[in-house]
Amino acid sequence: MITDANVGAFLTERHPDFAPLYQSHLDSHGAEPWTRYLLFQTFAREFMVPRLRTGATEERMALFDTVEQLLAHGDTLIDDAVDHEIIAELVYVAYVLKENPVDLAGAGPLATERIVRTRDWQPGKA
Repeated sequence: MITDANVGAFLTERHPDFAPLYQSHLDSHGAEPWTRYLLFQTFAREFMVPRLRTGATEERMALFDTVEQLLAHGDTLIDDAVDHEIIAELVYVAYVLKENPVDLAGAGPLATERIVRTRDWQPGKA
């Protein structure tokens, strides 16, 4: 299970080039559980999205697999933070941005379900 205690190691083992951003996050915000939202915001905005725009297919697949693993094996804090920070950012950059949107082709089934749910959400609709 991916938890608050091991999510940093999980991300940096899968994406060693994320390690400097993770260390900067720790230096700025510490490791309290609520900071996972900020960590995933950084992972999505500063690490994932730029690579989705310029990365090779293998890198895209590795990034989407990381999101899939977080959703499949994360505890409730991780799941919620992924939903509110990574998925929300992916929806924004794929469907809201008019310039330089990101193609989400290759997202796994769990991420795709969350992306569609977030993209299609309407107030008052269950």
